[in-house]
This record gives sequence, structure tokens and C-alpha cells, in this order.
Amino acid sequence: MKLRHMTGLLVASLLCSYACSEDKDDSTDAKQCPGYGEILRESDNTCVCDSSRNFTGTAGACECKNGFSFKGDRCVDATPGHECTNKGEVYDESAGSCICDASRNFTGTPGSCTCKDNYKPEGDNCVENISPNQCSNPGEVYNEVANACVCNVEGHWVGNAGSCVCDADYHQQKDNQCVKCTQYEYWDDVEKLCLIDYSDTTEYCKNKFKDLKAGDTVTFGHYIMAASGSTTEPIEWNVLERKEDGSFILNTKNVLEAKRFSNEKGSGIVHNHWEDCTLRSWLNGYGADENFLEINYTNDNFIKASFSNEETECLKAYTITTSSHATVNDRVFLLDPAEIREYYPTASDRIAYSTPHTKAIMVEHYYTSFANCISDGYCAVLWWTRSPGGLGPSTVRNNGEFSLNGTPADSDEAGVRPAVRVK
Repeated sequence: MKLRHMTGLLVASLLCSYACSEDKDDSTDAKQCPGYGEILRESDNTCVCDSSRNFTGTAGACECKNGFSFKGDRCVDATPGHECTNKGEVYDESAGSCICDASRNFTGTPGSCTCKDNYKPEGDNCVENISPNQCSNPGEVYNEVANACVCNVEGHWVGNAGSCVCDADYHQQKDNQCVKCTQYEYWDDVEKLCLIDYSDTTEYCKNKFKDLKAGDTVTFGHYIMAASGSTTEPIEWNVLERKEDGSFILNTKNVLEAKRFSNEKGSGIVHNHWEDCTLRSWLNGYGADENFLEINYTNDNFIKASFSNEETECLKAYTITTSSHATVNDRVFLLDPAEIREYYPTASDRIAYSTPHTKAIMVEHYYTSFANCISDGYCAVLWWTRSPGGLGPSTVRNNGEFSLNGTPADSDEAGVRPAVRVK
């Protein structure tokens, strides 16, 4: 009897020594007491010897109480005649017999103890059989290996089940998703949302565009549409993309104007690079130092002709790296072939129609090859891109196909389809 008792103490001592050598940290993190036979006492968050499993002593050196020997993860009655050998049993002194051990979540009759409802066997114990549906607290997911609810690390949740919180730099939305605001957003603690920072724009512009989405159309600004006269009409724009900062890329639905890419009539000089062409200067109202021909467009330009002062505030610079590796920041620009393919994937998408005003100017320049006219003055026409080709800037033909070899920059055959970035 004495030898059995000493053997049990020796095994427990060796196991405790192993556990302590594996984890020198005395941390009392939930359910992680390092010493064998220990349990976390929640009242003071301290590891103590687990009396429910018949351990005694002090944390770090728990041993079986007198008359008990080590078995599995607990101490069992070692008194002759008190041995309970069937799974799930424990000796009950008051009953004087073996019973199913409720402390380990067993139930039934001795000799046929089973786990109670919603529990399953695990080693010498019964553990709660967690259902994925039970993981209902914010940030929780079911971990099949641990058979427990855990914080969803992939969703940027940290902590312990039941009290998961969003990781640093993340915020918990109303839908219990952790989100990280971009550099263009701020966290609104009332709305529980990352909101776009509109401090760089006006209230008019914010209200005009903030609810748009790609695929929408919007009217913005005015331009001459009729074949004769100076009366302007609203410009209709296709919404191509919403940027991360809350701005939008717009492109006119129609070809608004017929202008050469570069070179005024009779100058004899042709240049097809975006950064110093005359069309870029006219669109943006640049001075003579911004184009190859040194023409001043500060008083005669697209922005001045199309937008009020209030509307002009909505135009934001769009950064372009040109084919010759120059970097420019323009408020009005032309799309390049890559952007056009992205926003208008098919040839039919890329077909653009003149306005009566545009058609009249082309006719004035002796261009008569109009095709696919859908109504008076609205015909499919060639339009400029900002990228150079072999003969001149690349263009989109009236059938929606690209002419990547280009059209001469001083041609009167192509029209202008402006694009802008607004916020």
C-alpha cells in the first residue's frame, strides 16, 4: 500500500516537474495553469491545487491527498476495496460504492457510465460538445480541433471567447465586422463606420457626388450642344470608377467638341505627346508655358466654358505619367487605351456619338464620313486618347475599335471626350 502511494506521488511529481520546465511563466491566463493538478481560482485569478480531483498542497507542487493515488489526470481512492476500475467511475464514501463521476460530467450507473447530454468523451473526462451555432458572441468562430468557440483571428479579432475585441488599428462596426479605415477615412464612433474625409471639398460637391457608383450617369456643368447658337445644355457624364478617397472618375457620354490634338491651322508644327499638346492646355486653361506652341488658354478653355465657380471647386487633380515619363496633374484629361479597355470592355461600349455641335464643326472642316447616326446630329465618330501612336495619338474609331497606330495630331477628323476626377 505504501509503495503504491509513493509511486503515485513520484509520477505526479515528475509530471509537475516536466510541466514546470516546459513553461517557466507563472502567468494565470484563463485555463492555463502550468503545474499538474492545478486549476485557476477565478476569484483572485490564482492557480491552486484542484481539490475536486483530490489534489492537495501548493501550486507548483500539488500531490494526491492521503489515501489517494495518481490516475489519469486526477487522484483516486487507493483504499483496498475502493478501487473503481470502470471508465467514468469514482468511489463515493457515503454510498460505500463506485458511482458515475459527475465532477467529470459522467452519468448513468456504475459499469456503464456515459457522458451526460451535450458532452463527449475526451481522455478520462467528458467535455462539452460545442456546436458552431453556440458561437454567437461578436468575433467568435467554432474551432473544430479545440471543440470550442475562439476569436476569429482571420477577421482581425483577438482575446478570449466571450470577450473578443478588434485588433489594434481596427474598429468594430455595427455588423460586428472589424474594419481598418483607409488613409482617406476617419472612424465615426456614433455611426460605427469608417467615413470618407470630405474636408478637402465643399458641401456642394460632397452632396453632388458622394452617393454615386460606377455605372451611373450624372449631369455636371454645361456646354454647347446645338449645331448653331450659343445656348448651353447640361453635360451628361458616365461614372467610371469610385476611388478609395471618395472621388469619382467621369467621362462624357458624348463627344463634346471637335479639336486638333496639337497644332493650330497653318502653324506647320505637330506634336503628339500629352504633356505639351495644345488640347491639354485648352481643356485645363493652361498658359503658354504648358504647350509646345506656346498658346495661352487661360481665358479660352473648356473649364471656363463648362463649369461655374462652384462646380469648378469639385474638379480634383488627376495624376498622369505620360508615355515619355513626364508626370502631370490635370483636372481635365483624356483616357488612355488601357483605361478605356477597363471602363469600356467591348467595342460596342466604346462607340461614342457626336453632338450636333461637334458634327457641325467636323462638317465645317470638310469631314463627311459619318456612320451609324442614331438621330440628327448624333453620329458615331472618331475620338482621341492621350497616348501617342505611330502616326499620331491613338484614337477610338467610330466602330469602337482602336486605332493604336494613331491619327495625325493635326487632324480635323477626331473629337474630344473629356474625363475628370471629381469629389
